[in-house]
Amino acid sequence: MAARRKLPPEPFETTIERVLDNGRGLASHEDRRLEVHDALPGERVQARYLFGRRFRGQAQAVAVLEPSASRTEPRCPHFGTCSACVLQHMDAAAQLEFKQSILLRQLNEAGLAPARVLAPLAADAWNYRRKARLSVRYVKKKER
Repeated sequence: MAARRKLPPEPFETTIERVLDNGRGLASHEDRRLEVHDALPGERVQARYLFGRRFRGQAQAVAVLEPSASRTEPRCPHFGTCSACVLQHMDAAAQLEFKQSILLRQLNEAGLAPARVLAPLAADAWNYRRKARLSVRYVKKKER
C-alpha cells in the first residue's frame, strides 16, 4: 500500500467555482476537488487544508483576497464556529436565489418540474427561520 501524501500545512490560493448544496464553496487545488468553508462563488481565497484524500478534501478559507459582490459581514458572533448559519456571509438576495436554484434543480431531477416558478417570498433578512425540510411522497391509492 502506498504511503499517504502529507497535506501542505501552509495556506494556498484558489478560486471558488460555485457553492455546493451544503453551503461550502467548490474549488480545485493540486488535482483535488475541495469543499472550502466560508467561501462564495468567484472569490479568490487563501485556504488551509482541513483534510484530504486522493482526489477530494476540505479546506478552510483563512483570508478572502478578492471578495464576491454578494459577500456581507456575518451578523452572528458565532459564525464560523457554529454550523447553524453557514450562509450568513452571503447577502439575503443571493441566499434566496441560491436556495431557489437548489429547489428547482432537485424538483427537475425528481421529474417534478413546476409549470411556473413564483418569486421567492422575502421578508426581513433577520429574525426569522430560513431553514425548512420538506418531504414528498406518492400515495398509490390516490395516484398522486
